[in-house]
Amino acid sequence: MSRWFFSYNLIRWVNFAILLIVVAACKDITPPNTPMGVVANIVENGIEIAWNKTPRTDSYAIYKSNTDTDFSNSPIGNSSDNKFHDDKPLYGNNYYRVRAINDGGYSEYSKIVYCNYNPAPTSVSAIQNGNTITISWSTVTEVATFKIYRSKNAEGTYSQIGESNSTIYIDNSPLIENNFYRIVSVGTAGESAQSNYSSCNFSPNNGYVYNPDGIELIFVEGGTFMMGCGGEQGSDCNSDERPQHSVTLSSFYIGKYPITQAQWKVIIGWDNPSHFKGENLPVELISWNHAQAFITKLNTVTGKQYRLATEAEWEYAARGGNKSKGYKYSGSNNLNDVAWYSTNSGSSSQPVGTKQSNELGIYDMSGNVWEWCQDWYDTYPSSTQSNPTGPPSGFTRVFRGGSWYNSAVFCRVSHRSGNAPDDISSIFGFRVVLPLSLRE
Repeated sequence: MSRWFFSYNLIRWVNFAILLIVVAACKDITPPNTPMGVVANIVENGIEIAWNKTPRTDSYAIYKSNTDTDFSNSPIGNSSDNKFHDDKPLYGNNYYRVRAINDGGYSEYSKIVYCNYNPAPTSVSAIQNGNTITISWSTVTEVATFKIYRSKNAEGTYSQIGESNSTIYIDNSPLIENNFYRIVSVGTAGESAQSNYSSCNFSPNNGYVYNPDGIELIFVEGGTFMMGCGGEQGSDCNSDERPQHSVTLSSFYIGKYPITQAQWKVIIGWDNPSHFKGENLPVELISWNHAQAFITKLNTVTGKQYRLATEAEWEYAARGGNKSKGYKYSGSNNLNDVAWYSTNSGSSSQPVGTKQSNELGIYDMSGNVWEWCQDWYDTYPSSTQSNPTGPPSGFTRVFRGGSWYNSAVFCRVSHRSGNAPDDISSIFGFRVVLPLSLRE
């Protein structure tokens, strides 16, 4: 019995061994098919290579070169799936090919695919810093330069505003409120796509320069001040500068300079009326009515609502707004530093902006030419005022600041005068104001 049992099991084991040998002999050990459909695309932090799966494949080998011929025999990596993430791509040219692998060996190389690695900058941020916006970003490649684009709307048209050789750019003239930025890297591999946008809601501070229509405007932050003759004027006050009274104003923009002859000619189109000729000289021989004609035409051209400063706005800006240091003249107690007047003018007007500015960066509010204001001329009220516009009617219009012809006493920030709205003189000019809510 035991001998029979032993013989039976021996036969079974021999048959099983023969079966294994037959199976092994029949197994397909030929190499797999060549991968097809290979593509390479830029993704976050690298390049992804993908292809169609091939049957009878255990894994895939991925090869890379910076040319389409000089491939190493060693792969840059292996994948058991039908994709591979190259987290260390070459800047610029990246050529890839793929082989499938099984026990039978390697397939033929796939077709070569190409990817130009020049990714868009990432981590873009935009932060207001005073009256500028600082834009910064990150890049995974070393490039020659970056282009900075800006738009008023997230999905609007972006226009290039500058270039940078570093990963920081300062926008010195941001748009009011909405600023959207995108960055493009530029190098030997060409230009990248635009980055994702970053936005900054910009609110101007004192001294911000706004130049929408060829007229530089200075932002004046609203506040409360004492209008009229104060202690800084010494004994020079006139009766119409009293009583000193409290005035509160909203924020506004005011011309950085008086309107020049060049600006007059661009907007009005008339012959230059000025006695002293020069593109950068203040326009003069201007009546209050002439100033209104200019502003009407300016508003028609721009679609905005410019106007003359109210007398209160003019004095507040001349004093330096809420940055005032309490000077007698606009920007200094030394008139020669900030004004062209009878002592230093050479008996003529002078180019705007050639003396020192005041605390807000506004020029020529003392001297050079008198500046028409919007108000009718009258005595001051004694009560507290909020955004005053002067009396409802009158015979003369206010003008302020003194001129090249006048002595120092007329150039004080509190001095005031009035003339008929149709009076003209080579000492009369003007500057414009744009209310904050009407800037667009």
